Amino acid sequence: MQDNNYSRSQENPAFQGGDELISDMSSSLRGNPALLARGGRHQTSKYPTVIIFGEKNPFSFRLSKLLNAKSLNVLFAGEANADETIFDFAIVLPETQEKLFDSAISLAKINKAKALFIFNYSQPSKEEESVENRIQKIEDDGELFAGIFLIGDFLYPEDAFSNFLKIDFSDKSIIFQNKDFIYFCDIDALLENIVKGLFSLSAYGNKTALLGRPIKLLDFVTSAQKALPNYKTQFLE
Repeated sequence: MQDNNYSRSQENPAFQGGDELISDMSSSLRGNPALLARGGRHQTSKYPTVIIFGEKNPFSFRLSKLLNAKSLNVLFAGEANADETIFDFAIVLPETQEKLFDSAISLAKINKAKALFIFNYSQPSKEEESVENRIQKIEDDGELFAGIFLIGDFLYPEDAFSNFLKIDFSDKSIIFQNKDFIYFCDIDALLENIVKGLFSLSAYGNKTALLGRPIKLLDFVTSAQKALPNYKTQFLE
């Protein structure tokens, strides 16, 4: 596969900023929203079917709503009979468990479906080898019609959900990935580009980076400390 820088900040002004989200966190730290559960056996639909492989969380829930809005039939792997459903597209989310990841590859080939594999652009050092191995597995599979998206950093302040920080409510701490920069993405623009990529032939056979403009992590941490002065900060290697 070829590296293909896509929708970087200088090309897509929607992938900008993120500082304003910090101010929302102090008044909006709540739990995750309830997630919909749907499914069907060998489901037939006049609309294309997408199966999402990965955890149900604010990111995948919001992605599923956007796909539904585009007149797509959306299922989550692991729902009742989802593994027996004929589908046209697969989206495999970051940090998908190994067994489910392998199942996504196998079922995508059986269904001759287009598959988008999404990884975080950066991850903790202890996970780097695992991610590299997964990407290599995708690239080496000649039967798989797949694309790889490497996504930048995002934050849902209303749910305190992010791919580069975690909030420990009991300990009143914010745990950041230890890195020099974050590539902050507007979440709506990020999801729109993922959905566009699903239907773009140029996304397949390539690695595509969906990144926002770089922001120094320490600058972001400083803003977070001002917004949440009662929370201590920690860094995860």
